[in-house]
Amino acid sequence: MPDDPRLIVRNEFAIVAVEACGAPGRSRLRIHDLRTDAAVELDALELESLAWATHRGLAGLLDPSLTRWQSETPTDPTDDRTTGTS
Repeated sequence: MPDDPRLIVRNEFAIVAVEACGAPGRSRLRIHDLRTDAAVELDALELESLAWATHRGLAGLLDPSLTRWQSETPTDPTDDRTTGTS
């Protein structure tokens, strides 16, 4: 789609769509896992934290057994991941 505002990022392990969303002054970056339909919206502080993170610090996020291979419904009430919100 030529008018698609999303940026598609892919490699042999994942495919995600990235796009800006939200009202002016409350903009966020939405990351949508196209394989599982999981999505998250990150605000400026969360994105800044990623900019300062090291690859070593992010390594724990890369283990799919911690999140992707668990049940579809998060059991932790503080887990704010969204699914199917495209």
